[in-house]
Amino acid sequence: MKTARIFFLLSFWLSGCVPISPTPFIAPAAPPRSPTPVSEIRLPTSLPPTAGPGATPEPSATPAPSPTPPCLPGLEFLSDLNYPDGTLVAPGSLIEKEWQVRNNGSCAWGAAYHLRLVEGFLPLGAAPEQALYPALPGQEVTLRITFTAPQEAGLYRSAWQAYDEQGNPFGQAVYIEILVQ
Repeated sequence: MKTARIFFLLSFWLSGCVPISPTPFIAPAAPPRSPTPVSEIRLPTSLPPTAGPGATPEPSATPAPSPTPPCLPGLEFLSDLNYPDGTLVAPGSLIEKEWQVRNNGSCAWGAAYHLRLVEGFLPLGAAPEQALYPALPGQEVTLRITFTAPQEAGLYRSAWQAYDEQGNPFGQAVYIEILVQ
């Protein structure tokens, strides 16, 4: 018991009679920056020319905007909406062919865009050049051309290609294929 009492008194005396409390955490601070010695300061070796009294400063040059890349036209065939390939038609009958397509390019199809006959038995009674329905990039549209079936029996095919305002072909061609009987 005497040993326990001595231990208690000794620990009380060493602690300074102050109860022990945890030390709060203080985040370390960055060391203070020392100023740059004068011997290390670099001054410019030449000064810009000064303007005379009343002179106006020159405007700073601004970079020219980068040119916008040209758009790329595109036409993707999606489906035949009517008159699937090989449809039987009567001689001389009117056919209003429809195709579902998508403008898969980055150009909007404007008034100068058109479809042109590129393959087949004459234009089947249609004008050899047709206006291309206007469409924004990503938009799906229905193309329509009215044809007249020939009087003679046989298999007829007429293919049409899209052209941009400069006359350049683009995209997938669309076509009609009919069997006249």
